[in-house]
Amino acid sequence: GQVKEDLEDLLKAGFIRTIDYPELLANIVVVPKKNGKIRLCIDFRDLNKATPKDDYPLPNI
Repeated sequence: GQVKEDLEDLLKAGFIRTIDYPELLANIVVVPKKNGKIRLCIDFRDLNKATPKDDYPLPNI
């Protein structure tokens, strides 16, 4: 399908890579476009929850 083709293109271009041990990963979300094609989006919410917070955040300017 189109999702597999798009993922293979991203893999060949070096934008994504395969992993053996997916302890932390970001899931893909397939969004249909108006022209009938699809858009692959990344859902970083779970990965952001697992990321440690910065003990010394930059001040707001």
